[in-house]
Amino acid sequence: MPRGGFREGAGRPKSGRKVHTIRATDDEWKLIKAYAEQVKLGKLPELLKAKEVKLV
Repeated sequence: MPRGGFREGAGRPKSGRKVHTIRATDDEWKLIKAYAEQVKLGKLPELLKAKEVKLV
């Protein structure tokens, strides 16, 4: 029985995020996760400043 191949619209949509691999201790990983969560929520002062800057 033939498998058919690629179907348009099949599978999970792309998120646009890249996968990066790093090495960290458990304590470092906790810090990384906490920082990443703040970045995702947009609660960092650096991000607020970056949003104010307009590219020319």
